[in-house]
Amino acid sequence: MQSGRGWSASADASRVIVSLEGDWTGTNAVMEPGVATRLVDRAGLTAVAFNTEHLGRWDSALLLFLVALRRATAARHAQLEDAGLPAPARELLALVPDAPQAPAVAPAHTISATADVGQAAMDAWAQCTAATAMLRAMVLRGAANLRGATLMRRVDLLAFMQAAGLGALPVIALVNVLVGAILSFMGAVQLRKLGASLYVADLVGIAVVREMAPLMTAIVMCGRTGGAYAAELAAMNGSEETGALVVLGIPLNDYLVLPRVAAPPPWAAPRRAQP
Repeated sequence: MQSGRGWSASADASRVIVSLEGDWTGTNAVMEPGVATRLVDRAGLTAVAFNTEHLGRWDSALLLFLVALRRATAARHAQLEDAGLPAPARELLALVPDAPQAPAVAPAHTISATADVGQAAMDAWAQCTAATAMLRAMVLRGAANLRGATLMRRVDLLAFMQAAGLGALPVIALVNVLVGAILSFMGAVQLRKLGASLYVADLVGIAVVREMAPLMTAIVMCGRTGGAYAAELAAMNGSEETGALVVLGIPLNDYLVLPRVAAPPPWAAPRRAQP
């Protein structure tokens, strides 16, 4: 006769009966190390059965005990008779593998310069193909829009034009003013050493107005407007709104892409002014 907290075991010549008593929860059940091995450590053991008449509440603590006992029984080439266990416990026990599964080992990655270069070339080709297909679709749908043959709404186009035009004007103006102020300050410090402070205005006018202002405008537009477009379309795709549009038969290029492509004003593109 063996016993422990929450369990007791009696044995005859070839059979062990484990009686489970009380609550087997994470706070109540304490299983001593190696108790499952000691229960089945007897000569001529053929089966392990259970008596759960006095079993109270239980959770995964009981399941851990049963799994350890089943594996110890299998190691002794005996049979675990789970007929006396509650039905939910039997179902959960059936889901646990008999032996611990070894962790999957990822195959070693062999570094190959040829494979890396080929993969990079294929990725670049796929991106070029996708960009070309998008450009082709925009040209065709843009020409069709001039004939009124697309589903692009004018209200969407006007809303995106306002967001990309007047909405971006304060940020663009602030960036260009700050860049001009920094350039004028640094230029004045250097030109004063040469006695050419008179040319600070020419420096700011030529460098900022002709060269840097269009470039800074294009960078801010790409980061502000392009980032907003990407985030909005990604959110729509994540919430399956784009899938709903496809189901309704609405072309995504006409409804989502074309208004955003046509909305940025012409002055958003970088240009080099003629001297």
